[in-house]
Amino acid sequence: MSEHRPSRSRDPVDENGELAAGVAAGQRMAFERLHARLDAGLRRMFVRRSGGRGDLADELVQQTWGRLWQAVAEKRYDPARSAVSTYVYAIANNVWLQHYRAARRSAAAELSDDIHWEDRGEDALAHAELLDALRDCLYGPGPSAISPDERFIVLELARGGTERELASTLRIAASTVHARKLSGHEKLRNCLHRKGFSQEIVEQIRLLLE
Repeated sequence: MSEHRPSRSRDPVDENGELAAGVAAGQRMAFERLHARLDAGLRRMFVRRSGGRGDLADELVQQTWGRLWQAVAEKRYDPARSAVSTYVYAIANNVWLQHYRAARRSAAAELSDDIHWEDRGEDALAHAELLDALRDCLYGPGPSAISPDERFIVLELARGGTERELASTLRIAASTVHARKLSGHEKLRNCLHRKGFSQEIVEQIRLLLE
């Protein structure tokens, strides 16, 4: 990735930055507050991605918090570069991607893409910057901004919906849903390119949106 650093977006979990600073300093009280605010959301995300497997979700949530502790102990979290909630979800995405790869290997399947987040030393901070930039691209203005319909479709598919379900909800053809999904993804890629992210990083957007 280039040296360009996307600007940090506001963190609804930590409006004044005190929680992020406390987490970065390793304060137990800050970790407890962060855990109380994000744990349920992390579990819902893993339950959705794993197809309803609560036991697996619990395991992946524990891995996420464990890796956050490790990252803080090794001084790898910088609150000036990433919102604390974004950083936690970046770690969670790393945890999911590693589980996903392992599951595919055990089923004797090959991923068509090379995913290198863990190969980069678990650089969740870089991942968090990507997620912040992705949020900006989803909601930012501009002549090539993603349209409300495209954004709705991209986000609903990322939450586990299907093109057929969305076609029924929106009362449009499934082919139209598919076309708007592709258009939305292309706009997101172009926006991330303009923000200075490399082609290798941008191409991982498909997995982040699964």
